[in-house]
Amino acid sequence: VHCAKDDAHLRAAALCRWVTAFTAVHRRPPTVWLDMLCADISFSPVEALAHVPVHMAKCKQLVLLAGPALLEHLEPVVHCYAWEAIGKRLRDAHVELVAADAHTRNDIVAGIDTFHVMNTRAAAGEVHERLVAVVEIASASHVNVTLRELLEPARRALDAAADARSASALRAPLRPSPQL
Repeated sequence: VHCAKDDAHLRAAALCRWVTAFTAVHRRPPTVWLDMLCADISFSPVEALAHVPVHMAKCKQLVLLAGPALLEHLEPVVHCYAWEAIGKRLRDAHVELVAADAHTRNDIVAGIDTFHVMNTRAAAGEVHERLVAVVEIASASHVNVTLRELLEPARRALDAAADARSASALRAPLRPSPQL
C-alpha cells in the first residue's frame, strides 16, 4: 500500500529496503503484488477498488510505504483498513517510511499520533463514494485505531533510533573549547 502522491523515487527506495531486508531473512527474494503492474488494466477505478480485498487475501504480508501523503489520502487509508477487515494480522504488515530526511520522518510520526480519517481527502466520484461508505460502515474510530496500530511499530522504531542517537551524543566525550 502506498500513496501515489508521495515521491516515486523515495517509494522505490523504501520498497528496495524492504526487499533487501526480506531477502536477508528468508534467503530468497519476495514475490510481490504491485497493483499498478499486476492489476487488470481493463478494470475501471471502481472495479479495481473492489478487487483490493481479493488481492490482499492472497498475500501473506502487507508492505506499507508510509510517506507524508499517505495519511492525507483516503484510498491508501482504506486499503490499510481492508487488511485488518479481511482478517489479516497487523503483525504481518511491514511499514517502510518514505522520507528523504529526519524532518520528514518526524512529520510522519507526528501524523501517526494525530491521524483521523475525517481529515483525509479523495478524488470525487464513485470511488470516493465507495471509500466513504467503507469508513461509514466500519466507523471512523475503528479505521483510526486500525491505522494507528498498523503504523505503531514504525513509530516505535523511530523513537528507539532517536533515543539511541541521544544516548550516543550524551556518552560522547566533551571536548574543551579552544581558548582565544
